[in-house]
Amino acid sequence: MIARHLFDELESHFPETCKVPGRFGGYVRVAVQQNCEWYRRLCRKHLASRKRYPKPRTIIRRCHTLAALKRIAAGNAEGVCAERLMPFIEEREAENRKRA
Repeated sequence: MIARHLFDELESHFPETCKVPGRFGGYVRVAVQQNCEWYRRLCRKHLASRKRYPKPRTIIRRCHTLAALKRIAAGNAEGVCAERLMPFIEEREAENRKRA
């Protein structure tokens, strides 16, 4: 149930930017929509080392995460992606228990 909810949430929140005119000419990119909060935390938790470029890069892939959430919802919680997702599912379950 919670895995399906996380799947729907991740599928509906996709990073989107648009260009707006800048103050001093040209254009500036502005974030219109971001990934959901739990997915951003998951990506920050699993960063890959990058020797050539200073920007951080994650080892998490959206398509793998969506597939793992589908498998978890179907009852199969095996695999590396599923193991990485379980703390977030358990956290969401704890939040739901507090609300109830």
